[in-house]
Amino acid sequence: MLIDSDKIALIREGKEISYHTLLQKIYVVSNTLNDIKENDKVLVFSEPRIGYAYALFSIWAKKASYSTWFHNLNADFLKTILEDIKPVAVFVSKKTYPLLKQALEKITKEQLNLTFEENTKFFHPKVILINELEKIPVTDNTPIADLQLDASNIAFIVYTAGITNKHKPIELSFSNIMYVYNELIKNGYYKPDDKVLSYLPFYNNWILLSTLVFPLLCGCTCVFATDNIENIIKNISNHKVSIVVAVKKVYTDLLELLQTKKLFNTNTLKYKIISKINNKKISEIAYKKIHNLLGNSIRYFLTVGAKVVEEIYVPMLALGFEIFEGYGMAETSSLITYPTSKRTDAEYVGKILNGLEYKIINNELVLNGENIGKQYYNRNELNKITFNNEWFFTNDVIEIEDNGMIKLLGRVGDEVVLKSGRVVVLAELESKLDKMKDYINECGVFFDDNIFKIVIVPAMNMIETYGVEDHYLVIHSILRWKVIEHYNHGVQPYKRITNVIITEQKLPRSTSGKIKRYLLKDFEYNV
Repeated sequence: MLIDSDKIALIREGKEISYHTLLQKIYVVSNTLNDIKENDKVLVFSEPRIGYAYALFSIWAKKASYSTWFHNLNADFLKTILEDIKPVAVFVSKKTYPLLKQALEKITKEQLNLTFEENTKFFHPKVILINELEKIPVTDNTPIADLQLDASNIAFIVYTAGITNKHKPIELSFSNIMYVYNELIKNGYYKPDDKVLSYLPFYNNWILLSTLVFPLLCGCTCVFATDNIENIIKNISNHKVSIVVAVKKVYTDLLELLQTKKLFNTNTLKYKIISKINNKKISEIAYKKIHNLLGNSIRYFLTVGAKVVEEIYVPMLALGFEIFEGYGMAETSSLITYPTSKRTDAEYVGKILNGLEYKIINNELVLNGENIGKQYYNRNELNKITFNNEWFFTNDVIEIEDNGMIKLLGRVGDEVVLKSGRVVVLAELESKLDKMKDYINECGVFFDDNIFKIVIVPAMNMIETYGVEDHYLVIHSILRWKVIEHYNHGVQPYKRITNVIITEQKLPRSTSGKIKRYLLKDFEYNV
């Protein structure tokens, strides 16, 4: 699974770990897990760091299943997940330990009020501090781990993003994830000489796979950085990183920093000409200082999470970078399509993976293939609905071109069929309104009581000028007449928005940045 060599596998804050040392560390750590048996569940609850790799692969060395959870949520939520998975052990860092401690204390408090028979239904996980594992020494005589794993074993129990409903734990086998890995390798997305930046939280399974697991399987080097743009740029440059997996915030922070340093300006004639030419080599020459700043080594940026918008990929392409975007979900081992270039296929998210069967049933994409998990963990009723004769119902509405390229139109819940038979995709309505940045920070549209309603978080300048709580009616009036009425006059009557709801709260989103539309209605009753 991992190749024994002296090549550097992991880098963090000047510390370098070779593949040989990594395998030795996995051997030592797995030997500390004496109480863990085959098919046990083990949780890793930590920010990205070198010890995360030790923990993850040592779990697999014991033929146990890995799981994780969002380490920035509250103790009540974590308690629910612990009770759901019932891990026999939890790997935790010093940074995340206080939250784990709170969750475990809540469980212990409940246990004190139970009878002995009831108490045996609960669990007492072993807590292992990752920081200490990183300090364990190895010598030339330390054996290396044996990672010859059974393809049918459950590798992951990971939670879905929770866009259309509650988070659900999906079971993924090694054969599921290796199918995706092999397809990516065959198509050149990873090469052994690549260096991959690893800084985003691993509770998103695609981030874990794309920035740690797949690179290590390929023999790449993983470079750990902290999640701030200055440290990201420093690590990209110093270590000649070639692959950067990025979310919207990273793109916007990078572009803002480059403009602040006066390395480019979207208002100049130079930028406008270069962006129209859309030629990577010409852009690299025109913006040589930017590429020098980033080490002249980036092969491509890979987008994760919500669809990358034009305001991001147009300037990134103009600066001479390649932006790739794919499409997938937890249930499909994180990929359904091969990531495609925004330079040549701006509106699309790639073609369906080779060997993955698909159907369109009532406008919904339905899949069958080797990368799809067979069931949700401990969700028998839901499994009957979602996995039907080995076909997985994605809840996604797509458009497939004659050349096989896929355009995402939205979720099944995003698609409203009116009494007239007309179909309205809610995400399309939002995309028109999202461009009005002088008034709107973010917005979410939903359909209720046979009308379209919108929740708007006003732009910061409006909040600072008026204050939502003190001048709700003033802001409501401005947004109603300056934004919604302007929008309504530009669309067909059946797409018009009737109700406007204003909030200062962030809209509920999945870890990948997609709106949890089913929660938008709650804002109507909190005004």
